[in-house]
Amino acid sequence: FEGVKDENSNQWLNKLGWQLIEKEKRHISQEIHNHFLQEILYIARKVDLVTYEENQDKIFDSLKCIRLELLDTAEVVREYCEYLCPPLLETIGIKKSIKKFEEKIRVRADFTLNTVIEDIYCKDLELNLIIFRTIQELLNNALKHSHAEYVNLELKEVDKYYVINYSDNGMGGDFNEMINKEGSFGFKSIINPIKSYNGVLKIGGESSEGLNIQIYIPKKEEVEDG
Repeated sequence: FEGVKDENSNQWLNKLGWQLIEKEKRHISQEIHNHFLQEILYIARKVDLVTYEENQDKIFDSLKCIRLELLDTAEVVREYCEYLCPPLLETIGIKKSIKKFEEKIRVRADFTLNTVIEDIYCKDLELNLIIFRTIQELLNNALKHSHAEYVNLELKEVDKYYVINYSDNGMGGDFNEMINKEGSFGFKSIINPIKSYNGVLKIGGESSEGLNIQIYIPKKEEVEDG
């Protein structure tokens, strides 16, 4: 019966993996439909209107506006592609990649962002990506949901661990509810990768005192030795 148990376990894992992949596909599809497709159709309608315009000056002005809108849409698509697969992570390293992402957050945020990002040494490219994704989702969540005045973020090495410390003075709330509510796919997507490296995620503070998160991820050699 041992072989049957192993087979059932593999089937369950395969089914879970397939479900996660399909959920991510639906998420990407919804993003493309709601943002990029609608914007492209809007620009196409503006082009249609230009074809009926007889005044050359108005045609010229309209085409200039359409060009700027196309460039803006292209920039949004580029940023979305970078979100799906950060192109510079392997080239410039995790610290500079995080700092570049910070710059985008600072431009959009109403809160003060305080960061301490150490130049950690991690040979595992997959773990680098997990750390980057985790910080990306924490800051994106702060941008969308925290309503905070300040956000603190720290990345460092402590003994045998990579450590991410996050805190804000925003609305707070029950972290389990944040994970399970609609539109919180980002948080869900970082928990399993952290656990896959034997990482630990701790939530501190009362729900009315903002959000306080500590994440400890063992260095790869420690995982292998353990």
